[in-house]
Amino acid sequence: MRLIYRYFIDAIQSYKRLFIISLIIVFLMTIMNMVLPYGIRLYLDVLIENGNWQYFIMGLILFEGYLLICTLVKIIWYASLDNFGGQYIKDLELEMETAISQTSLKKIDELSLNRIKHIMYADLLDVFRVIGHHMPSVFGSLLVIVAILILAVVYDPLVTLFLFFSLIIGLCISFFSRKTIAKMASNTNSALKK
Repeated sequence: MRLIYRYFIDAIQSYKRLFIISLIIVFLMTIMNMVLPYGIRLYLDVLIENGNWQYFIMGLILFEGYLLICTLVKIIWYASLDNFGGQYIKDLELEMETAISQTSLKKIDELSLNRIKHIMYADLLDVFRVIGHHMPSVFGSLLVIVAILILAVVYDPLVTLFLFFSLIIGLCISFFSRKTIAKMASNTNSALKK
């Protein structure tokens, strides 16, 4: 985990602008996700008061348009993450190529070609997947959780307590099961490599 964290911090420091763009899009998506339930509630209130077919059809069209905009923002976010991770993966490729060029041919010959290929492609793609997608997604999810907890406090503090304790229980379960999950994943990876 420390290694992932170190790479993630290095990626942010190397490409601050790209990370900030992704972060701004996460804030936008969070706001859009928070507005949706409130908008549906307003729409249902208007529909119940007026009961008009025009309001019903207009609401459906607006709702579909809003979902389309949300989808486009999510696509833009994924593209920004690909750009952020893609730029960083280029740096890692250069580092590996430099390391190989500076290593003696005897040491390279001692390693099997399959191992070098695995490190250069599979492991590098794993770093890209974690640094370029999973970590920013976790960061975005944390922002959504904080925003929802703040919104919940405004409406109902009791629900906020329930959500907060549910969050703590979920974090405890994932924290205490991480070693078992890592062991199972390692066993699976070893079996797949064989």
